[in-house]
Amino acid sequence: MFHLKTNLIYTKITSTSFPSAAELIELDGRLIGDWLASLPYFFNEGAIQAPKFALCHSILRWRYRNLRILMYRPFLVGKWMLNSDQGPDGLREKDDTHVELAIQRCFDAARESVELISSFWAQHQKTTMACWYGVYFLFQAILIPVICLRNNPSDPAAHGWREQIFQAVNTLESMVPLNANAERFLRVIQSLCGCYLYPRSNGWEGPIQESPETQIANLYPLMWPTLEMAQLDGVDSAL
Repeated sequence: MFHLKTNLIYTKITSTSFPSAAELIELDGRLIGDWLASLPYFFNEGAIQAPKFALCHSILRWRYRNLRILMYRPFLVGKWMLNSDQGPDGLREKDDTHVELAIQRCFDAARESVELISSFWAQHQKTTMACWYGVYFLFQAILIPVICLRNNPSDPAAHGWREQIFQAVNTLESMVPLNANAERFLRVIQSLCGCYLYPRSNGWEGPIQESPETQIANLYPLMWPTLEMAQLDGVDSAL
């Protein structure tokens, strides 16, 4: 049902011309908002679930936040990696208010995903299926603070980014026995931002010296589902 309701968003964000922040915010309210409103009361965001329904309910919460990350991530990358107020296609956004809201929604979705997945993993039965979904959505979420931290490690928000990364790392470490990808993703996180997690004797490490083009080329394969993941998740692999 979620994919049917939000298919237009997937189509828009995978098209050659990326939509504006204003258009995505409108689609968010109309499609994701309507989908959330259509959920039965016992599956609402904060509804308490019996153990047998806890994973299904949690996956719904993780999934729509993951879509928001995919929707708004290009605007965040434009600001933190490219140091630009331009949109994903290099066109200057006319309404900075929409761009800032898009960036904030990306931050919020990533932070909430890390918190929700880590909390679920700590409190519920650790099954292979829960681990598979948790690993995938958690890694997609933690890339957001990782990207920001390595490009501006002295930003006032950097402490919060580090806390999110530490929380995600702790959760991924406990997932390793059930999913080999967890160990792989831990290595990726360490290689991307390990030197920015702890201060040196003379202060924090400076921003990454890689060009934006090099960073994007290296990060892009990590930002989208692999063919195997897409097929397992029931998503068209072309997405």
